[in-house]
Amino acid sequence: MDIQTDPHPNFWTYTKADALSKLATAEVGLSDQEAAKRLKAYGTNTINPATGNKGILLFLSQFKSPITIMLAQCGGI
Repeated sequence: MDIQTDPHPNFWTYTKADALSKLATAEVGLSDQEAAKRLKAYGTNTINPATGNKGILLFLSQFKSPITIMLAQCGGI
């Protein structure tokens, strides 16, 4: 996953007009042409399903660090 700089820091402080202006949109939404253009430029708004460790493998993966193992052993003292 790429870490990108947020182009709209502190967006929660924007007024409605500021937000619409900065996102280049209107209250009624995007036109079909603009939506198609942004879809092509940015892709779909989806989250890829998680892959990899499940169940016991996820649990065991927590013990990769020797420090974690030492802390787990000291927990019974």
